[in-house]
Amino acid sequence: QILTFILVMTMEHRDLSWEKYDWDIINFIPHYTGAFSLLGSLIIICNVLLSPRRLSNSYHRLILALSIFDFFSSLWLFLGRWAQPDDNCGGFNNCKIQHGTIATCDASGFFYQLGVIAIPLYNVALVTYYLFAIQFGWDEKKIGRCFEKKIHFVIAGIAILIALVPLPLKGYNKYSWFCMVAAVGWDEQTMSYLRGNLDLTMIYAYINLIVVLLCSIYITFVMLYMIFGLFSFSTRSSSSNMAARNTKGKIALMAFLYTIPFYITWIIPSVFIFLLVGGWYGYNVLEGISVQTLYTGQVWMATFMPLQGFFNAL
Repeated sequence: QILTFILVMTMEHRDLSWEKYDWDIINFIPHYTGAFSLLGSLIIICNVLLSPRRLSNSYHRLILALSIFDFFSSLWLFLGRWAQPDDNCGGFNNCKIQHGTIATCDASGFFYQLGVIAIPLYNVALVTYYLFAIQFGWDEKKIGRCFEKKIHFVIAGIAILIALVPLPLKGYNKYSWFCMVAAVGWDEQTMSYLRGNLDLTMIYAYINLIVVLLCSIYITFVMLYMIFGLFSFSTRSSSSNMAARNTKGKIALMAFLYTIPFYITWIIPSVFIFLLVGGWYGYNVLEGISVQTLYTGQVWMATFMPLQGFFNAL
């Protein structure tokens, strides 16, 4: 397994300080954080679906779509090792807690990959909604007609297409405590992997990192643009425009609060996964990285990667 190889190769050149870390806890953290995210996403989904007023609003439909994708992504991150097959066990795998099959790992990897693409893109869509409402003064009908109703097809189409490609290629396999595009089962006779390949693994590592980073840059730029726009508006507005300024300020604050979970749950895990995959692929990206850093990165991933649904519900 990729994580096993990386950790073993790292430890061969260092002391055995890795023994003082509890690696098994990484397998159990997602069961709790994933459950919180499931609950948070479910609350949002029910609140929107059960309210005709919210369901008719572009903003709430975007939140609904984001929460649906997050629900399924969090579900399989919550299942974690339970969804992994019990073959190809290495020194860092406890096969006693792996009760899945190839089919469940395919499902876990598919919905994880679906979330990696769709959730950042829906965060972009939400920030764009705020941009149209605050800076450009679009009303609800115009946002729905010109942007919101079309963006669902774009995001869902891109995410589903990217997530479908690895399925016929046997690309979804167990990796760390969940399933993603990875290569497992090295065969010495054929000098190849039984499932997946490194080229596909690296391609998807690049795709996921680029999507997350581009979305982060766009979100940051738009947020700064709106903040400076509001500051400029407040300095030029009269007392008669105070209500409009306060309304825009509340919308901007809501936009800022909704972007915080994205930064916490996606940027650091995506970079860390890319480094791990790059290390396996042969790049020296792990050179000089301590065992403590590897452990901290794994704990961060297990803790925060499944939590966006919970943060959104707060």
